Amino acid sequence: MGAGSRSADHAGRRFRRYPKDWDTEGIFYNKTYFAAHHIQIPANLTWNPVNGGSFLALARQATFDNPAGIAALQSLMNLSLKDHVAPPASEYGSNGAASTNQDVALFTAGKVAMDVEGDWFTQTIDTQAKFSFGVLPIPTGPDGRWSFTNGLIDAINVHSPNQTAAWELEQWLGSPASEKIMGSGGYVWPGIASIDSTFLDYWKAKDIDVSPFLAEAENSSNVETLPVAPQAGQVIVSLASDLGPAWLGDEPAAKAVATAAKDANQELQHPSP
Repeated sequence: MGAGSRSADHAGRRFRRYPKDWDTEGIFYNKTYFAAHHIQIPANLTWNPVNGGSFLALARQATFDNPAGIAALQSLMNLSLKDHVAPPASEYGSNGAASTNQDVALFTAGKVAMDVEGDWFTQTIDTQAKFSFGVLPIPTGPDGRWSFTNGLIDAINVHSPNQTAAWELEQWLGSPASEKIMGSGGYVWPGIASIDSTFLDYWKAKDIDVSPFLAEAENSSNVETLPVAPQAGQVIVSLASDLGPAWLGDEPAAKAVATAAKDANQELQHPSP
């Protein structure tokens, strides 16, 4: 999350890049709905595959190819298939993967009271929702609270014909002056940690506390980066397809996870040219 530049080689091409922004995940929740139904939020959300923890209790009011991963996936599936506190997976598309952000649409329409989503949707939700909303941290599980982190870069192809001007722009885009525009406008967390407060302050002025996202990012021991590999995009598509039958209740979680892991490993070990 600090300023800097790097060179990366991919398929014989070299690029220069600067950190642009970063993200973590939390749970957007409908504050108006929670208040109207007198739902109290636990001081510390937890979950476990045995009884769902305080997260399942809250939801009632409102992972991978190993036993722990399968149990975690089954616990999430049960929110819809068994506990009936989440919409049927079919509401999220043919594979239940929300590939066109059906989850965000259901939340902003007031049809669901909570949505696990990335902080990059804060502006979208603020624009579309007709109710007051807040942000909860990801529940703490048996091994702690974990979140993915992700970020974008502004890159220059070294074969670009105007390297001098491109590098000048790149340096400005990664500078505090540029990053402050992004943070103080509430668009994304800046790529420079020392000015994270600009993003916090923008949303605080709108009575929305986004600090759970920052707390997750600062706990670096419990943050995983999204996969970075030549076939990462295809792997994500395959995961959605392979896990779809489980989300829809048509296939056991263990079988779906085994298929997903096999296909993902095949794609990563034998990338397409």
